[in-house]
Amino acid sequence: MAPCCMGARTLLFAALLRSACAAQPSGAQTDDPAVLNILGSRYYSAGRYAEAEPLLNRAIEIWSANPFTQAQFATALHNLAAVYRAQGRFTEVRPLYERALELREAAAGPNHPTLLPLLNNLALLYRDMADLNRARQTAARAVSIAESQGVAETADGAASFRTLGAVLEAQGRIKEAIAALRRAMAIDERLLGPDHPSTADTINDLALAYRHEGQWKEALRLYRRALAIYQAKPDSRQVPVALNNLAQTLAAQHQRNEAERFFRQALAESEKQLGPDHPDVAAELAGLADLLGSRHKYAEAERLLNRAQEIDRRRFPPGHPQIAYDLIHAADLAFERKQYEQAEDLLDQASAILKKTFPPNHPEIGKVTASLAEIRRCQRRVEESEELYRQAVAILEHAWGAENPQLLTILERYSLVLHAREQYAQAASVDTRVMKIRVIRTLRNPAEE
Repeated sequence: MAPCCMGARTLLFAALLRSACAAQPSGAQTDDPAVLNILGSRYYSAGRYAEAEPLLNRAIEIWSANPFTQAQFATALHNLAAVYRAQGRFTEVRPLYERALELREAAAGPNHPTLLPLLNNLALLYRDMADLNRARQTAARAVSIAESQGVAETADGAASFRTLGAVLEAQGRIKEAIAALRRAMAIDERLLGPDHPSTADTINDLALAYRHEGQWKEALRLYRRALAIYQAKPDSRQVPVALNNLAQTLAAQHQRNEAERFFRQALAESEKQLGPDHPDVAAELAGLADLLGSRHKYAEAERLLNRAQEIDRRRFPPGHPQIAYDLIHAADLAFERKQYEQAEDLLDQASAILKKTFPPNHPEIGKVTASLAEIRRCQRRVEESEELYRQAVAILEHAWGAENPQLLTILERYSLVLHAREQYAQAASVDTRVMKIRVIRTLRNPAEE
């Protein structure tokens, strides 16, 4: 959830709000919760979290003492949750969202359409925390309310189907995810038109589901369609996001020349829109660096990663997941250069951060564990590698499902380790799983193989 830069209009509005606060009688400048809430949300949008937090906390304190302002109280809780989430303080986010939902339910009832935005945000938080069953239940509840209250064919209904699709995709239930996302896209197209930016947002999510199912051709088609929609809107913030999505998909398909071109376009567009020191710029620097490392352009890759790390260290606290992701990118580059000890150290640091942030079955922990296993394999420490691959597979198949195509590379490398250890029966079992996933993917997408 990357914050936006504060534009001129936002700066002016924030200045007016500060003037309004200052114009209050002495001692009363902190007693208008509406002003505090709006100003806090504006600071959040600018990424100025340390300034946003006390303002929102003060608004919450005032509104919580007044039983007639429960809706505003819930809104302030929601805004504070956004601040905490942007800072990676996930354990603090959850009770805020849940309390805001309780207040909304008490005011409007358990099936009122005004619950939908909160339910969707809470479902996505549960997903990000790898509480996937609760995420699905919460997203399904939103869809049920939308359908039962006759608002399924509205913007909130589309958002609910989209959230359910995103959660199902995270669970590896790709076919169900695609169905939910197609429903969301149909609503968006009917309400807003096929070329609306909100429609493109849903198209992007649908493309990700197709990508994770191994339907690369369809994923690329959808990503290109979303990009064309965004590019038709001047200075759309989503243009670099779409360029980055397209570049990542092309890179995964080993179309590296085209991928590099799109990565560079994404980076240039983000720097133009957001400035050189925005976290979104850092993310695009890291993505381009990964590709350059795979192309043996090590010097430029290292320079870009160093710049990305500098941006993120200024923006995020040391225990933020983004710091871990930067360490993972640096480890990938070290691995490409066969600097295995350095890569191992970087991944150990990243793993320590992620384990403090996420539950033990989170897929990000599984992916780091798999990377550590591969380093051990390359170092011929096959016994350690086998144990780490076993752990990684257990985490990832729990998160993605046992037949998810994303498991293929990890299972193939796990099989190599088992063969090296002469664990032939177990290796044969893993090879059978690999074959089954490939057959299923070919049957679903014959043109992709």
